[in-house]
Amino acid sequence: MKTSITKNILAFATLSIFISCSSEELVTNNDILQEQNTSNHLNETNTIQAKTPNDKSLKLFCKIGRSVNISKKPSGSLKKRLSPFYTENSKRTSQTFKLGANDFIFRKDGKTKHSRCEAFLGAQAPSRGKYKVLEAQMKVNTALKEELTLAQYFSVNKSKPQIALRIDKRGRLKINRTVLTNENMAGKSFFIRIEADGHKVRVKYAKSLSALKKKRSWDYNQNVRYKNTRNQFRWGAYYNSKTGKNVSNTVTNLFTKR
Repeated sequence: MKTSITKNILAFATLSIFISCSSEELVTNNDILQEQNTSNHLNETNTIQAKTPNDKSLKLFCKIGRSVNISKKPSGSLKKRLSPFYTENSKRTSQTFKLGANDFIFRKDGKTKHSRCEAFLGAQAPSRGKYKVLEAQMKVNTALKEELTLAQYFSVNKSKPQIALRIDKRGRLKINRTVLTNENMAGKSFFIRIEADGHKVRVKYAKSLSALKKKRSWDYNQNVRYKNTRNQFRWGAYYNSKTGKNVSNTVTNLFTKR
């Protein structure tokens, strides 16, 4: 069953992400998404056209709340409260996630701090062979002193990531401890594809969508860390302390197939 994605999510300062989440339903970007065998890739275009998921489970964790519903375009007072951390363009074709230099959220212990603005979908139980997909074009404006998390396949039961896509202080991209590239990717565009069924997680990285589509091997292909747990994709920006400077990330061409 196809799920139409009604409008799109916003563009932010300097991280540009073409995202696709997939598994049982496909949301199309004005019919430019094509099915190729068992996997679906975004078509590379000169303009941002794709729509965001019209999914009731689409929520946001940021400074104003841990579970802010953004399945519909934020408006009025909610839009105003979110604007320092999260914005969308008028057509919902892009999302922007922003961490300010001194923004932080206290953890549950009430003492330690972190900076966070992430979108997420409802968690799902493992289903062997039925891969959910997160595919994205990203562009991060700056590297930080510690690793900045850009996306996660997250175990809700364990409250820990199965895998995390991060950019380190040298601008290198990593999946957990696996280095995807030694090149400094701060300020540069790249594509990522993550597939997971709750048992295994596999990841591809490339500098263009065409290269990603042609790539046959996986840069990361491992069993999950935590078995028999419900998992979800998260994307945006997550930092283990105060960032010390402004960081932003823009997500575009987002769709789900769940």
